[in-house]
Amino acid sequence: MPKKHYLNDFKMQEDGKYAYEGEQFAFAGSESERKTANAKLLTLLCILIASVFGAGFLTGGGMKNSFYVILPYILEAAALFFTAWYIVKLVSKGDTLREYDYNKTVKRLPNSLPVIAFFAAAGLITSLIFSISTGFKEATAQSVIYLILKVLDVFLALVMRNVFTRLEWIKL
Repeated sequence: MPKKHYLNDFKMQEDGKYAYEGEQFAFAGSESERKTANAKLLTLLCILIASVFGAGFLTGGGMKNSFYVILPYILEAAALFFTAWYIVKLVSKGDTLREYDYNKTVKRLPNSLPVIAFFAAAGLITSLIFSISTGFKEATAQSVIYLILKVLDVFLALVMRNVFTRLEWIKL
């Protein structure tokens, strides 16, 4: 299957302009329900971004000198980037999504949010392993804050998945 097969869904009209004739999906609820869900998703996303990148500024718990603590953080930040892209794209498209947008957002979000939770949990566990292996010598306030932020990341990612999976889309 060609990479951009959705281009076949655009047909030239008599006036020379292209019109989309492919499948479309619509949000099943009311416009106010969609706006409320979008506001929840964007608010949770902003808090998650602040939490993930806030943890990156902390140097406790092995974040400054231990690759096995830093690696889950980097992977979590990368997963967050893609998830944020999907959410912003979904929110900006409105009530109706073309099939290619639906496939790139609605179908991917339920799987990308647990990836963030997984890497946040991995960061939590590796930071605890680092602290135990060093005899809690670096058990500073920053280490505790880092651990709290990782728990918050897991919680937020799972709450966002719960909010998103309650949204229903129908094929037009």
